[in-house]
Amino acid sequence: MKGRYDAVLVLGLELNSDDSATPELEARLQTAAEVWRRMGADCGKIVLCGGVQPGHHTVEADVMAKWLRQAGVPVERIILERQSQDTMGNCRCAARLLGGAEGKRVLVCGMARSGIAAAKLLISLGARVTITDTKPEGEFGGALDELRTPECTFALGQSADGLIAGQDIMVISPGIAWAKPFVQNAIAQGVEVMGELELGARLTKGALVAITGTNGKTTTTTLVGELFRATGRTTHVVGNIGYPITATAGISKQDDVTVAEVSSYQCEGISQFHPHVGAVLNITEDHIVRHGSMEVYIAMKRRIFQRQTAHDVAVFNYDDATCREMAKGLKAQVAWFSRKEKVPYGAYVSEGYIVLKLGEGEQAVCRCAIVTRASRSKARLRVVTKRRDPWRSHVHRTRFRRPRSSSSADLPMCGVEGQDPSSFLSGV
Repeated sequence: MKGRYDAVLVLGLELNSDDSATPELEARLQTAAEVWRRMGADCGKIVLCGGVQPGHHTVEADVMAKWLRQAGVPVERIILERQSQDTMGNCRCAARLLGGAEGKRVLVCGMARSGIAAAKLLISLGARVTITDTKPEGEFGGALDELRTPECTFALGQSADGLIAGQDIMVISPGIAWAKPFVQNAIAQGVEVMGELELGARLTKGALVAITGTNGKTTTTTLVGELFRATGRTTHVVGNIGYPITATAGISKQDDVTVAEVSSYQCEGISQFHPHVGAVLNITEDHIVRHGSMEVYIAMKRRIFQRQTAHDVAVFNYDDATCREMAKGLKAQVAWFSRKEKVPYGAYVSEGYIVLKLGEGEQAVCRCAIVTRASRSKARLRVVTKRRDPWRSHVHRTRFRRPRSSSSADLPMCGVEGQDPSSFLSGV
């Protein structure tokens, strides 16, 4: 192989009827893996472009990615381009990202927590960043001081419309609606527009768990993070909970777990977002002013599952009729939780016990009375967020005070005693 190459571009082929790779596609991927190894495993990338089968582009890219992971290619070296319905459209998207962020012109809109974290991450990756916000610079105090570098241009107190020309990528904060005229103008000019959650997820290594719903997201996200920490896994708790995913993406490692609270606002700006486990806790009417209708609000929540495959898990509240409808037609393995009915796969309440069913057998986790008494009386959950410097330290501490009448064995911290919650991520 003559010359120096930074990436291999793999075009998809039609899949078998069971969505598996054909021998021709496997041969193409084998060649790509061999070329990638010659590049140097620490620098080369493999870009996968689906789109041969209209409406099937996501599945094509995911099948190719799975094959390459099994062949030993690290997930961080695989770039999936599956936004377009056709192969050439995905090739054009891929061409903009082959060299990573280095040298790319990126406009970051909205300088709240997520915008600042996104800008810092992009600067660290070598991007040429322009930051903008409708607020003038004087209103930020010293919050933007770390962004004062030669690679970052300040364009504060003005509209983003005049800054779009010449940009490769535009990153918008969750508070900026996708329907804003300047966002649509950027898309029309060929700028790749994404939300801060999308940017962070693309650069995050390790397993990703996404939790959404109308109520209970923050509590559940915090508890899931603590469950993984209890097993010894390095865990990042991020997202709508108040700490941006772009603040941890750059330090995440392949064995880490990232647990993200995801809002419907954030779902507007995702395209390749692919959690290994996604969960919807409940759905009630909310944010109609932003989304225009309940149907759109539900569709935004459901977007966290759009890139999942049969190797991923989608968790839903069986007692919520809207959640049951949302679960239909997904490619991921659906797991349920219910207080009222026995579920085919997941967790439910039976005869006063919380029961876990993840296969043929069933196992009681603990008595419901213990959990109820703990939650209503002496057990308290406190989430304390320390920010000496909001971009350098963020600590979530969870304290459980058990009822004196209950032994520690009555309240297992990780579900079934001895079961690592990472088992839900098996095969990923």
